[in-house]
Amino acid sequence: MAFKAYENDGGLMVEGDYEVICLKAEETLTKNGNPVIAFDFQVRSDVEQRYQRKHIFKNFYMDSHTGEWPMEKIGKMANALGIEKGAEFELSDLIGRCCILHMKPFEGQDGVRRDAIFYAKRTEAGEAIQTIPGQQQDESGFTPVQKEELPF
Repeated sequence: MAFKAYENDGGLMVEGDYEVICLKAEETLTKNGNPVIAFDFQVRSDVEQRYQRKHIFKNFYMDSHTGEWPMEKIGKMANALGIEKGAEFELSDLIGRCCILHMKPFEGQDGVRRDAIFYAKRTEAGEAIQTIPGQQQDESGFTPVQKEELPF
């Protein structure tokens, strides 16, 4: 069987806007046992762009003084993912939604350069047509939709 080589897009992403889909948004614990709200985004493969299927991770931590989550930052991320301003939501409501993340390499206090999300905004490509890992699909590769789920 013959294989095909692809460019290795490892390393830092080129600064710019990337259409992404939210694969995971959950409250969990770090390896050290600290609470964190963890997001896992994936660069959309149904939009022509670099780094397709690359994962982008974003964590939100509790304030060390108040013990509260950064609600405004989480709310802004939810708004970029299509939740209307002022609406209440659960983290699970964000899974499968799309937005644009503006990525830019950033040098931390430790001197290491990393990918960083500088801001998020609403998708310009519409909702994704790619499948989310773990979603149930029929033999055609499409996710079955119940009549009650249709908007019309």
